[in-house]
Amino acid sequence: MASTSVPRGDVLCLGLQEREDPWTFLGQDRITLSGPYEVGLAVSSHRDGRLARATFDNVTIVGRGAFTDTDIGAVRVPGATATNDIEVTLRGSGTDIWGTADAFRYRYGAMSSTGAISAAVRSIQRTDPWAKAGVMIRSDLSPGSPHVMLIVSATRGIAMQYRAVPNGASANVVAIPGAAPEWVRLRRQGTTIVGEISDDGVTWQAFGNIDLPLGDSVTAGLVVTSHNNPRLATGVFEDVLLLD
Repeated sequence: MASTSVPRGDVLCLGLQEREDPWTFLGQDRITLSGPYEVGLAVSSHRDGRLARATFDNVTIVGRGAFTDTDIGAVRVPGATATNDIEVTLRGSGTDIWGTADAFRYRYGAMSSTGAISAAVRSIQRTDPWAKAGVMIRSDLSPGSPHVMLIVSATRGIAMQYRAVPNGASANVVAIPGAAPEWVRLRRQGTTIVGEISDDGVTWQAFGNIDLPLGDSVTAGLVVTSHNNPRLATGVFEDVLLLD
């Protein structure tokens, strides 16, 4: 077995780039492992004394630990982040992620011109009907940064929203009725960003898309805003995956 040591919570992925043939879902399960642990490729000849040869390609180890947590904008109450082997919990205040400047809790990593960020939004606390939890691709950490996000609100449905220029107005790509739990994903290929949703994290459906030049190097991650600045809203996520 060829292996490498990875932090607890990381994932081994094979052939993650876009392909014409769809993936076939085989199954899933949750297990508890004490980390750090080894992940890698394995070959067995199933016959003692003989070597078997296997050839692999498109091998990528995708880490889920390379995230930074921060508050963006004029939040009234400092936010917080908690993680375990299953869930990521963000607590964020802020007036909203909307208008010309944002205020929210952000858990983010780096993304190049091609990548994806996905997560299951398990719940978002109703501090306001427009309290939001979801995934975002953002040019920088300034409050007025251009960005695209796909969010689940407390009671106002699911929406793909964006800001096209620094300190410019925000707008909807598309919005529909819906509520947590919901899987959300943003995929980026150059200036094209595609939003997708799923009820189970296996079968995805197109939600919206936009052409937006955010720059070659951006941030991507999870967002929570309470839409009620004196209060913290709690958003709970699972199955968080950042591909770059």
